[in-house]
Amino acid sequence: MKKTIVLLAISFAFLHCSSNNTIETSSSTNIHGKRFECEEPRPEACTFYYEPVCAKPINETFSNGCFACMNEEVEFYVLGECKK
Repeated sequence: MKKTIVLLAISFAFLHCSSNNTIETSSSTNIHGKRFECEEPRPEACTFYYEPVCAKPINETFSNGCFACMNEEVEFYVLGECKK
């Protein structure tokens, strides 16, 4: 029973972060040509994978888009690390 609850909690966290927390728009601001807007509600939990993004307007690199959008100062992010 405990294993089932833990698996459900992990699945919910994964689905919550991967489901429509970002919208791809047609504006292009980086070499990859993708810009992702952070939406409300902000994610509360994220999976640990490394796909670096540059959060705007704070110009800070996060390990992935979910972690970037957890920060209330972030409006959108682009793929790749921020230029220093």
